[in-house]
Amino acid sequence: KNDHHTFRRVQCTGFTYAGLVLEGRNAKAIILDDCLIQGNNVGLYGVDTVRGGAPAAVGGTPRRPTYNSGAQVFGFGVKIVGVTAHAVRVGDRNGNFSLEGGYSEDCARLLSVPDYGTGSGGPCAISIKDFRFAIENMAADGVIVDCRGGSLSIIDCTLGGFIPDKQVKIYVSTKGSFRFEGNFVTS
Repeated sequence: KNDHHTFRRVQCTGFTYAGLVLEGRNAKAIILDDCLIQGNNVGLYGVDTVRGGAPAAVGGTPRRPTYNSGAQVFGFGVKIVGVTAHAVRVGDRNGNFSLEGGYSEDCARLLSVPDYGTGSGGPCAISIKDFRFAIENMAADGVIVDCRGGSLSIIDCTLGGFIPDKQVKIYVSTKGSFRFEGNFVTS
């Protein structure tokens, strides 16, 4: 079941898929404390909770991602640097996901929550609080958050950078709630 694990001051670098893959509907109360995830502009995701999302090993059978089998994750002071897709990809609406008091820079996007379809009992709550997302290598379309499921709260964050003509965009299409409060958007 992999419940109640704590990763404290873990540093991940040299990966091509994700720094941390936390999957499994029964993986509850996973705590990330003061972790550093460095994608070196090669890794796709900082944290990924989509089961089977990683490519198959060399010569292996390709796998199909399962979006209703992610872990419940609470991150404190997590730093995610230099990933080419999303700092965080949440793949389950059954377990909550929270980031508080960290930062991300040199990443294409902050958050992706795919359309779950059917399978889980209800939407998860996703919370990003007191977080800094800088936009040095932001995706060309400017979308830093793409949330298609769950309830999303972005509170007291700093989003963007002082780069002229570089606007950040947030896309939310969910049956849950969306809360955007006390943020400082610099672009």
